[in-house]
Amino acid sequence: MPCRFAAGKWEFAAMLAKVAGKDSIITNVRRGGGYALKVRTALAPTLSKAQIERVTKRLIQLG
Repeated sequence: MPCRFAAGKWEFAAMLAKVAGKDSIITNVRRGGGYALKVRTALAPTLSKAQIERVTKRLIQLG
């Protein structure tokens, strides 16, 4: 989905999860050796597809 600011309203463009590097609590990709991945990918190992949809919709609302 494109990111744009039109008519005074923000639109959702993308959502990433940042993961800390091994033995690190720092999620800054450059400083902590971590990485970023799509939120749906990060949630997939622990949640069902329906749960992932609910969580991502809620995160968009909160954002």
